[in-house]
Amino acid sequence: MKSNHTFADGNTASILDNLNTAVFRTNLEGSASIIDVNPAFIKMFGYKDKTEIESISLVEFYLNPADRIEMWNELKSSGNIRNRELIFKRKDGSVFTGRVSSVLVKDSEGKSLFIDGVVDDISELKTKEMELLAEQRVFFSGPVVLIQWPVSEDEALINISENIVDLLGYEASEFLEGQILYPDLVHEEDKAELQNHIRSILAGGSDIMMVHPYRLRQKTGEYIWVQDYAYVQRDSADGAVGILGYIFDVTALQVSQRESIEKEQRLRDLVENSPTGILRIDGEGNIVEVNQRMVDMLGSSSKEATQSFNVFNFQALVDAGISGKFQEVISENKIISFAGQYDSNLGKKLHFKLIISPVLDAKGQIIGAQANMEDVTSTYLAEADKLKLQNDQLEERNIFMAGPIMIIKWAYSADDPVLSVSENVKKILGYTVEEFMSGNIVPAKIIHPDDIDAVREASQVAVANGKTAFEVAPYRLQKKDGSYIWVSDYSTVNRDAHGNPVDFSGIIWDISTVIEAELELKVLLREVHHRVKNNMQVIISLLNIQADYVNNDQLSEIFGETQNRIRSMALIHDKLFRSKRMSAVDFGNYINSMILELNNFYEIDSQRIHIHQNIEEIRLDISKAIPCGLIVNELVTNSIKYAFPDKREGDIWITADPIDHGKAKIEIKDNGVGLKEDLVFEETHTMGLRIVRILTEQLGATIELDRKKGTSFTLTFDLNDNT
Repeated sequence: MKSNHTFADGNTASILDNLNTAVFRTNLEGSASIIDVNPAFIKMFGYKDKTEIESISLVEFYLNPADRIEMWNELKSSGNIRNRELIFKRKDGSVFTGRVSSVLVKDSEGKSLFIDGVVDDISELKTKEMELLAEQRVFFSGPVVLIQWPVSEDEALINISENIVDLLGYEASEFLEGQILYPDLVHEEDKAELQNHIRSILAGGSDIMMVHPYRLRQKTGEYIWVQDYAYVQRDSADGAVGILGYIFDVTALQVSQRESIEKEQRLRDLVENSPTGILRIDGEGNIVEVNQRMVDMLGSSSKEATQSFNVFNFQALVDAGISGKFQEVISENKIISFAGQYDSNLGKKLHFKLIISPVLDAKGQIIGAQANMEDVTSTYLAEADKLKLQNDQLEERNIFMAGPIMIIKWAYSADDPVLSVSENVKKILGYTVEEFMSGNIVPAKIIHPDDIDAVREASQVAVANGKTAFEVAPYRLQKKDGSYIWVSDYSTVNRDAHGNPVDFSGIIWDISTVIEAELELKVLLREVHHRVKNNMQVIISLLNIQADYVNNDQLSEIFGETQNRIRSMALIHDKLFRSKRMSAVDFGNYINSMILELNNFYEIDSQRIHIHQNIEEIRLDISKAIPCGLIVNELVTNSIKYAFPDKREGDIWITADPIDHGKAKIEIKDNGVGLKEDLVFEETHTMGLRIVRILTEQLGATIELDRKKGTSFTLTFDLNDNT
């Protein structure tokens, strides 16, 4: 690497030597031979020193040499490349994902001199991204349409599930490619309210968005009513970058609302029992309507006492800033969402999220305002004001940017004295190099008492087994101020000529932010499952209300079966919310709960129909648990309804067990009258069996029908395949 263009001496060279990012400089020849690199580059690519790299072309470091040609052509045309993700290979042949940036350096006369570039190892970040993507598949496993909107209204959707075709008739690709813009499908009479609501949410306040029903145009030209439940995705600066949520068809409910005055009362009952506090005032601030949940949150003694308040001058509401927000909404005709703390005169304290919107009469004149309040006290206390409902923020976290890496060398002895340590020990632990090497501070003394045995065991096993390197699982180190940080290290065993251990060399890096992120993610996932379950319960309640106004027995039955399907999905989220392991569901426990729900719904005579369960221990992730649960629900329901006419007795068996080659088998069997011989399962258009076929395809499973001695369906699928 003898060149006039090597890295400068002095401060610049010192800075490059201490960077954790790999830095390189190459010439402009086709060979792209390396002029100079920093120590981080040597380490990242697995070389001992610069001399090993002198004769190597930069092309050799790319897994695909064509990537180098493409980057060279782009450098010649634009002069620089930023944050290009490529696959690199190390000296030992292993590969990693790196993020590279390069610039073509020119002199004062515009003559090209050389190429400078940096490389960051982002392999662990990419792994985190894949894990988060896998968790997001939860939203794609059911009939509810997942949708991700951009902030800009004139841009194509970021994402939408394939089942949008069942809702609107359009293919998902038409939305993703920008052939169809979502706002263009919204009914003209609904656009203003929807846009105002979304813009208010994006501006700040509550990240949770529950949009009032609005109309969407189908491909046929007909309109349907839909409802949205979503949350705002924000970046590290708390700016909105998108909206993630789901939509579902509520057309039947909306039509019914317009046809029946009595149904309005039913909906008022639903509001009364809502988990969200609701309060409505007139233009003077007098409370004209309030539900019991709001009474409880305000700490009032009764509804009557609450309705005697005037929100403009009630002191507790004034102190919480709520009174001023009501006045602002009425005077400026806008929607306001915000969060705060409420301390009532009766000692009630809570943290809340509040949305206040104007109430208009038929002429569009403001006649009051309505508030929807959510009690987030438990969440607030658990998260210590840190939790952000932004799963995309986790995708951007890079553990290597959390702090500098500390290099340390210590002796192989009883006291493990430190032989050398890098200067950044002060930044990580608060000690100077002199303090750390004084002999008073040894690694064993600053390791957390609960972790010391595991750390010692790792080094002892490495020495005993003749290993040259070992990695220690995350453990805690005590800083100078007495606090602890989470660290991870990778160390080598240095031996003498006879193979005896002499000392250890290693790197230690602060991973506290990673540990905190994992804890936040667990809380976030639990919250997601809880909210999804609660929202599905709302859907079930809405369908129940609808059923009350249907005089047709067949339609009532359809509403009931739809409730059972949604309930089976809600059970999955409830099981995950209540479990310590939120990644998988105990399928046997889940099926038992589902059968209890079916027993209650169909009022099964246990003396006439006997349901037997034989389910071995099987744990399913949510992408498999939901479709499997829906399939069992449909097939068991069919047996209950049709297998035993004329009050005859019979048995239904549900069995599930793992089989060879990572597969599982579920069998639903009855000894009833059996299916009609002329019924072709693959061609039937009945709702239940059609759902079974669709979900079987979704699982990538096979299903077999046996008509001997009743009806038997056997479903076989891969346990670990996530397709």
